Amino acid sequence: MMAVAMIFQFHPQRSDRTLALEKDGETLIINGERFDFSGLEEGAVLPQSAIKSPFFAGPVRRKDNRLYFDILFPHGEFSERWMRYPRGRGTRDDGPISIPKDDPYQ
Repeated sequence: MMAVAMIFQFHPQRSDRTLALEKDGETLIINGERFDFSGLEEGAVLPQSAIKSPFFAGPVRRKDNRLYFDILFPHGEFSERWMRYPRGRGTRDDGPISIPKDDPYQ
C-alpha cells in the first residue's frame, strides 16, 4: 500500500510560539505531541473541536489516500511578507516536515 500523503495549508498568526512538524505514517507530530489519524476513514472529516491542540485551524479530512490539515502558522512581529503568507506543503515521506522559518538560514 502506498504511503499516505499529508497536505498542509498554513494559516499565519502573530505569535512567539514555535512550530515543528513531523510525519510518522498516519501520525502528525506537532512540537513533540502525536496526533494519530489512522482511524480516520476515506471521505471522513474530523472537526477541529475534536482535536486538542491550539495549532489546528480547521478540520482534518481524508480523501484519495491523503490527509488534509489546516495548521496555524506562528510568525514574529516583524516577519517578512513571505512568512505572513506561507505556501502550503505536502509530503508522503516520514520525518521532519520543512516549514518556513523567520530566519531563512536556520
